[in-house]
Amino acid sequence: MKIVVAVIFLVIIVVACSAESYEGEVLYSRSDCIVKFHIDTSALSREAIQANHNAFSNFIASDAVYPVAGISFPNSSRNYYYVQFSEFCERRFEIANDMIKQFLTVQNLDIDYQVFSETICPSPKTINIQGPAWSTYETCK
Repeated sequence: MKIVVAVIFLVIIVVACSAESYEGEVLYSRSDCIVKFHIDTSALSREAIQANHNAFSNFIASDAVYPVAGISFPNSSRNYYYVQFSEFCERRFEIANDMIKQFLTVQNLDIDYQVFSETICPSPKTINIQGPAWSTYETCK
């Protein structure tokens, strides 16, 4: 019995010591914090799309209080938006949906959007932000 208790205690200590943390909290992997979404801009001019990208960047930086570490916009090599959160990653899809809906309302845009619930691997083709807010261990390949 003493051996079983000692082994369980040892396993708990090893797991607790090996978990990465930032400011005392267990870290998410980056793929746990990335959301892919699409905003239908097909009816907008190239200039209007660029203006909306700038407005979205400003909205995230100043008008809203979303834990966004970064965003990548569609371009010639990527067809979707990608946002990476620094906190509350377990709620990333809900937060992304609310953020997009609020942005479109503020911009007075009545256009469709979609938030995808798939796991997104960080890469130059999606979004690739690194730092102390995320684990260095990445399950996504």
